[in-house]
Amino acid sequence: EDARKRVVAEFKSHGLLEGTKPHRHSVKHSDRSKAIIEPYLSDQWYVKVTDPRLAQSANVPLRAGDLQFHPARYAKTYEQWHDNIRDWCISRQLWWGHRVPVWSHPRLNAQAFGAVSEICIDPDIAGFESYTDYNFQATFNEADSESLGITIENAPFSVCVKPGRPDLERVLEAAGFRQDSDVLDTWFSSALWPMSTMHWPENSPLLQAFNPSSTLCTAREIITLWVSRMVMFNRYLRGSELGEPARGSGPLPFKNVFIHAVIQDGHGQKMSKSLGNGVDPLDIISSHGADAMRFTLCHMTTQTQDVRMPVDLVCPHTGEVFAPKMITNKDGYTVAAPIQDSPKDKTKKMVTVYGVASGEAKASAEMPLAKTTSSKFDLGRNFANKLWNASRFTLGILGSANAAPSPFAHSPLPTASLLDRWLLSRLATAVGEVNASLNSFEFSSYATTMYDLLWRDFCDWYLEGIKPTVAADAHQRAVLANALESILRLLHPVMPFVTEAIWEKVRDLKAAPVAGITLTPARNNGLLATAGWPIVAASLKDAKAEADFERVRSLVTSIRDVRSQHQVLPRRKVTLHIPAGFTLDADASALACTFANLEAISKDAPKPEAAATGVVAFSFDGHPFHLSNLREAAAPGASNDAEKARLTKLVADLSKSVATLEGRLNNPGYADKAPPHMVQQSKDQLAKAKAELATAQATLGTLS
Repeated sequence: EDARKRVVAEFKSHGLLEGTKPHRHSVKHSDRSKAIIEPYLSDQWYVKVTDPRLAQSANVPLRAGDLQFHPARYAKTYEQWHDNIRDWCISRQLWWGHRVPVWSHPRLNAQAFGAVSEICIDPDIAGFESYTDYNFQATFNEADSESLGITIENAPFSVCVKPGRPDLERVLEAAGFRQDSDVLDTWFSSALWPMSTMHWPENSPLLQAFNPSSTLCTAREIITLWVSRMVMFNRYLRGSELGEPARGSGPLPFKNVFIHAVIQDGHGQKMSKSLGNGVDPLDIISSHGADAMRFTLCHMTTQTQDVRMPVDLVCPHTGEVFAPKMITNKDGYTVAAPIQDSPKDKTKKMVTVYGVASGEAKASAEMPLAKTTSSKFDLGRNFANKLWNASRFTLGILGSANAAPSPFAHSPLPTASLLDRWLLSRLATAVGEVNASLNSFEFSSYATTMYDLLWRDFCDWYLEGIKPTVAADAHQRAVLANALESILRLLHPVMPFVTEAIWEKVRDLKAAPVAGITLTPARNNGLLATAGWPIVAASLKDAKAEADFERVRSLVTSIRDVRSQHQVLPRRKVTLHIPAGFTLDADASALACTFANLEAISKDAPKPEAAATGVVAFSFDGHPFHLSNLREAAAPGASNDAEKARLTKLVADLSKSVATLEGRLNNPGYADKAPPHMVQQSKDQLAKAKAELATAQATLGTLS
């Protein structure tokens, strides 16, 4: 401020000032101190990253395919950063941080040189990377010495001292050296992380074991700040303990970089401590469990840049979860109001995380801090419960049955039942998908595959289907045991605690092996973490078994829909009447009876007197089917008015659907321009609707 006034006065005194006028502009302020930021020239320490041995050497392994980004699109950010990089200022004028380990002296005189006789002066090497016997390294700019007409003997110079040598620091101080007052940029220390944490520059066992490592997991906003600098430093510095290779040709610190999505709150804002809009992991572990949290986050980790997670509060007075009252703070962010009412009792209050972070509220015994949660984690909790209950059910079956060695382990698969062959095929497919997903860092696909395998295939269908037969079928018990053990191993990376707890019981089972499934035992019969990853042979994939089972499942779904529409009690057994042109083998018939709770499957049409106990027609696979015995016999004189009303409405709805689909297909603008798969889909829908309409009309005619 003083300088500006004096400059104006100086111009005015010489008659050079044309005039002054006020000018409104955006004045930059420090985020911490709130003081105005003034331009100021000062000496700074730089790393010359424009040197090809730094920036360009970081791009070489990327272009060669040795360094890979996941998702791949982030490689362009990394590559362009190095192509357009500028030298990096690494010094900071702060009171905290790692002080720059550089000691300076105004002149290199005889006294200083004599006191520090082991200084190595090398103009080709920056002062942070190699040391003499006394751990000194001098920096000297040869070009400057020539232009200024000075020599090495009297040039200003600096030496870099390796930390942990106070004896050498005392020698330097006695010789007139002073340590630089600046501190290193945070990212300079971070750039050294893959090495400095493992005793570099010594060739320690840790360094040999973990540098290079396999994978770095990080966020997209620090690709240039951190990923780039770790690669540059590792490539430039790594290997000095092995005999000083050419600078810039050292190993990579890691081979894969996984860029995870950024989790936002329900309003699309980045989660932040100051906004109090995040979810405390300890709160989720307390309410849902660590495995539930891990599985949910894995399931959310798609290839997108951002994912949203609505944040709710848990009332400390009642334990009830509720959506908080939101406000807009002075900076324009949507945040939870500092103080919230209890949803059950408005006289009781609570403080939010934002209230504490902003200083607008303080937690107390009367007004405690509300914990955070999100309904997103219910998915993981329910899945963990499903795994636990399915395992208990399976262990109950296997523990009570005589698990004698089964010839199934050495016999061809066709001897197994349709249900067993189907599950083994689904398991083989799932293992292949899981391996592919993990290898390509597609963690959401991994979680989705495991969800479908456990919940839908194993629990909803396989465990239900084997109930009538598993106790007497040693083959089936072998499939059941091997399937459960494979699922536990596949889920262990994302759900280590619940799978390890179940494993303590599963590892004691004496189940027969299944040909095509390799389950290497845990070391010393120990933790699941030491057991081998399941290997399931591709030969277990059975397209015919999957197609046959899918046909049964579709039929069962249609029967269940009819039962639901007519409110048939779940325990009531009904009879299925199939047309003459439709065939079901013994395996498929048994499964249909189990899944749909059928008393019998008949090839005869229901007799007229069966109408008294309820007969419903439905269409499946283009054929007319009937279900009978849906209810108890009606009292004498009772009518079928309710069924007539239902069928009349169904005929009207189906007629409307047929007309809509025919109109769509008869429209040249749709038939000629729509994608072929959409046109075919409409044709299939029309054929199905016509078949269902014909069946409904025929059934209605029998009741008139």
